[in-house]
Amino acid sequence: MNITLKKVGYLLSALLATTLVITWTMNMQVSSRSVKYNTNPDLSSKFVASENFIGNKIPINTLEELTNLGDVIIRGTVVSDDKEVIVSLSDGTTANLEQKFNSKYPDKTFGYNTTQATVNIDKVLFSNVEGLKNGDSITFSQMGNYETDEMQTKVKKDKKYVFFLKFDAERNVYASVAFEEGLFEIDDNNKSRSLSKNKELSKYDGIDLSVLEDDIAKAINKR
Repeated sequence: MNITLKKVGYLLSALLATTLVITWTMNMQVSSRSVKYNTNPDLSSKFVASENFIGNKIPINTLEELTNLGDVIIRGTVVSDDKEVIVSLSDGTTANLEQKFNSKYPDKTFGYNTTQATVNIDKVLFSNVEGLKNGDSITFSQMGNYETDEMQTKVKKDKKYVFFLKFDAERNVYASVAFEEGLFEIDDNNKSRSLSKNKELSKYDGIDLSVLEDDIAKAINKR
């Protein structure tokens, strides 16, 4: 009888120990899956060229807002050197201003400077543009001279980014939503970094890309 009770005691002890180990393991797995953001991103080290931009900028308060404003959201690689493209302002309503400009600057185009680069799409995360797919190439346009970060911090050749984009069908180019706020650089270790100083977006700085893409997917599902 005593032997049987001892065996039962051993069995109960073993069962309890096993239960504790399983519970601990499950807690650790849940903890490892918990999303951890960067609550103290280093904003002071960032140079954001559009801070000096004189004009209207769309205020972005959350990743969901940024997602809702995008016609297209992709992960892509910049595969070309930047080139300068001057966009004409001639639209039939600026004749007097254009005439004055041309008389003062006869060798220049009445327009504004943009920088264009070719981006290969690694993954389409969302698209309202019909037919856009993985492996396609798009023309990405930014404000300012291509040789500097004037007006907007420029993307760099061979670098990977997550792009939140607006599509200009007339010119067949794409531009980032809210300047730098629509751009996240991806490093060689698959960590993301917002090009903006927006603290809500910079919480993804140094965090695995999968966290950013998971949150984008959640925001898309709410659209």
